[in-house]
Amino acid sequence: MKDFGPCLRGVWKLLRTIRWKVLLSAFMQLVAAAASLAFVWVSKRVVDIATGQYDAPLGAWIAVLVSIMALQVLTRVFVKYYEGRITVLTKNRLRSEVFDKALRSTWNGRDRFHSADMANRMEEDIRVVTEFVCCDIPAAVVTALQLVAAVVMMFFFSSSLAWILVWIMPVAVVGARLYFRKMRALTTEIRNIDGRINGHLQETLQHRVLVKTLGSVGASEDELSDLQDQEKSKTYSRLGYSAVSRGFMSVGFSAGYLLAFVWGVVGLNDGTVTYGLMVAFLQMVGQVQRPVANLALYVPAFIRSLSSEERLLEIGDLPQEGVYEDVFLAGAPGVRFSSVGFSYEGRDIPVLKDFSFDFQAGKMTVVTGPTGEGKSTLVQLMLALLEPSEGSIELYSAPPVPSAAPARPDGPATPASSVMPGGPVPSAAPALPASSVMPDADLASVPAGPATRCNFMYVPQGNSLISGSVRANLLMARLDATEEELRDALRCAAADFVFDLPDGLDTSCAEIGRGLSEGQAQRIAIARALLHRGGILILDEATSALDADTEALVLSRIRERFGSSKTIICVTHRPAASALADAHLSL
Repeated sequence: MKDFGPCLRGVWKLLRTIRWKVLLSAFMQLVAAAASLAFVWVSKRVVDIATGQYDAPLGAWIAVLVSIMALQVLTRVFVKYYEGRITVLTKNRLRSEVFDKALRSTWNGRDRFHSADMANRMEEDIRVVTEFVCCDIPAAVVTALQLVAAVVMMFFFSSSLAWILVWIMPVAVVGARLYFRKMRALTTEIRNIDGRINGHLQETLQHRVLVKTLGSVGASEDELSDLQDQEKSKTYSRLGYSAVSRGFMSVGFSAGYLLAFVWGVVGLNDGTVTYGLMVAFLQMVGQVQRPVANLALYVPAFIRSLSSEERLLEIGDLPQEGVYEDVFLAGAPGVRFSSVGFSYEGRDIPVLKDFSFDFQAGKMTVVTGPTGEGKSTLVQLMLALLEPSEGSIELYSAPPVPSAAPARPDGPATPASSVMPGGPVPSAAPALPASSVMPDADLASVPAGPATRCNFMYVPQGNSLISGSVRANLLMARLDATEEELRDALRCAAADFVFDLPDGLDTSCAEIGRGLSEGQAQRIAIARALLHRGGILILDEATSALDADTEALVLSRIRERFGSSKTIICVTHRPAASALADAHLSL
């Protein structure tokens, strides 16, 4: 659990960015509070006029009372509306910031947080923090001012009774909040367990077919039950502490109201208290008790906010890649490993040691080897998702190669007009800014890093489609791709089946591509990568779900279409790519 300091600074930083909006909200609430106190004083005057204690036109004072009540209603309505506006704006901005931190965080081969827990933090924890900053803080300030004003009015009515009430109720509140640290710890634990429950639910539902076929439905339900029992136990403990807290407050408030009532009755009996004064004083007891009760409620809200801020700071504390400008190497860059070593955190045995290899520019290299020997690690190092512990990785440009495509096995050479976007001369693709392109003639080389990822057309292992349409998945690679470019990419990836689907490119893909076969999803993922403007195509087991004939067709089309205009790196266990390769690497 973090110290209060960083959590408070995080809340204060957020408050500073919206301070003028919060001040306006607080001012309007202050107007409502002043109207509420004025209502007490005017109601006393109305009762005194009605009972003959004060001589004034009753109708006029009733009109004043109605006006004050209308002002209260209008200001409260405005405050709720305005609070809703600034809350949603602040929540969206904070969520964008945290989302950016999560996306730009470095990765060491293992995620620190489950994706469902991350989503839970970005939704529920952000909601708690923004509501506290936008609603609870201004309300707490106004409530404290209202309490001071109410106590002053009580002293004006009866100083002796006011002293008794002033002492009783704070003692009740202080006693109710003796368990502050324990409540905060319990709240943090409950939020963390809630994140684990969300993660379990998400993964189980996402893989429910696997769970059913493995006969693990009962085990999954038992795990959920265990997590819920943990959450229940912690929640019961927190409820117990809250019950003690409410008990202290209830005793204090009940004693205060009873004293005020007895004081009024006795005063009426001996003639020292008027009906108007009794009505006003009983209202003033509520005017004091209500702010005290509200202030007491802001304490658990403060605890929840600190706990949520702590969870958000954990995302913000993740090491960051930072903001960078893309470094794009024109043509077909090569990738050179020089004496590279790498070990995953917590593992003694290195995955790579003194590894050197040149993935030559414009060539097709096939990477093979047993499972667990570092093939995927090699890809992640190229993409700068992982950093080598020793050695260096660099991308380098090579002189342009003539773009004549090799002849097809079953027909003439590929016509120049059908060259895929992202090739050596993409007529339809807009040019990149000159400042971000390293000219081939310079034979430039740059170290691999986040800024060089733009050079890669990447097809990861497994089903990597997102929920949405086929079109939306393809446009992830290039938002400005034309309809014809989308179709060309699908044809090159042997994903022509999309045109026969009921809605074509607008056919919906369920979560992780459900509704399509694994092989269909892989071919759409390949088409998506082909739309990217990078010069290095990485196929990481990208054809593992395809039958031999379809795999051969996809690889031959890619080879024919790009020839030497792309550097192709194919990680595979299967022999189909070997016949097309210029070089082989066995790990």
